[in-house]
This record gives sequence, structure tokens and C-alpha cells, in this order.
Amino acid sequence: MDFFELEDKVTDLVNEFIRDLPCVNAQEVGLDPRCGNLFVGEDFIAAYSYNDNRLQYYGGFEYISKEQRKQFGDLVIYLVDHDGDRVAECLERFKEKEEA
Repeated sequence: MDFFELEDKVTDLVNEFIRDLPCVNAQEVGLDPRCGNLFVGEDFIAAYSYNDNRLQYYGGFEYISKEQRKQFGDLVIYLVDHDGDRVAECLERFKEKEEA
């Protein structure tokens, strides 16, 4: 397998992974709408890499540690670290809006 085949497999796996996740506007998780669309998981928020700079700048995600930020192909995933962190706050807002 060459590098390009590996890249295609990773891209396919990432697309399969996010297929069933809610894709929401950043406002639905309490962020500035300029952050773009986001995918919401149980313990993470994900965005395509082309939105990542806006998510960091307008959403305050630039302060999230490297350990909480993972990139797979074109998808950047921000993991919950502990209660009260930026990702956890956004997920809580999303759950509150879903329940309302």
C-alpha cells in the first residue's frame, strides 16, 4: 500500500465515522456563527480542517491543549478533557438546546 492509498482509507474511515453525527451550526453549541458547521459527538466536537482556524479564533479553541486536539485527514477533533473546559461547555449548551 502506498501513501495515497493510506490517505484514501483514512479519509473513508473519517467520513464513515462522522456520517451519523449531528452537523450543527456553531451557534447551536453557543459559539460565534463564524466558526461554521461542527459535528457533535458524545465527548467531542469536530470540524473540517478548513474551519479549524475560525473555530480556534472565534470559538476560543486556540487554548485547547494538543492532547485534546486530534486531526485525522480533513477532520479536526476536539476532545473533552474535564468538566468546565471549552469543549464540555459547548456540548452542555448543545444538550440543553436539544432538550428544550
